[in-house]
Amino acid sequence: MPETAEGERYFRRCSSDNIASPKVWDDSWLLAMAESHDGTIVTFDTGLASRSDSTGKRRCILLA
Repeated sequence: MPETAEGERYFRRCSSDNIASPKVWDDSWLLAMAESHDGTIVTFDTGLASRSDSTGKRRCILLA
């Protein structure tokens, strides 16, 4: 999926959380891409699945 013009704006909002983790940037980019394409992420990562996009919507489905 191509990056959209809104993607950077969404990324900046998602990555502005006060979370100290090296994965924050990667997770924020994935959430921003999902948000800008109105998509859903399917993941085994509980940390990513627990985060919300910049609107507060959960965009992840956690597989067990």
